[in-house]
Amino acid sequence: MSLISWSKNLETGIASIDEQHRILLEILNTVHATMVGSSEGDLDAAFQRLMDYTQFHFAHEEKLFEQHKYPFAKKHAQEHQKLKSDAEMRISEYKGGKIGMIDILAFLIDWLQEHIVNSDKKFGNFIAMKH
Repeated sequence: MSLISWSKNLETGIASIDEQHRILLEILNTVHATMVGSSEGDLDAAFQRLMDYTQFHFAHEEKLFEQHKYPFAKKHAQEHQKLKSDAEMRISEYKGGKIGMIDILAFLIDWLQEHIVNSDKKFGNFIAMKH
């Protein structure tokens, strides 16, 4: 069973971004499954995959911001940096036993959903208004 599923509420209207968000959800579901029944090495690899793909995704978005001259690009990119550092800190806390599985999963789900709904959709609306 998936921890988190794609919904229309998460669509930005930008096909490449929506597809990458779907992949991020799949990776997050893999992280959850790995937490439940795998070795520490497998979990480290799942967290690394999540962070690597997140970095790839953020770079893709930021390239689109530049191409479309998005007026809120700097603020959005700063959110990306904060999200990345917050996620790295929480993963480290989880691995160090300072927070539990529920805490890290809740953070990662909220992090992804809130960012999509509150920031990425604004970019999608900006693109839609230009066309």
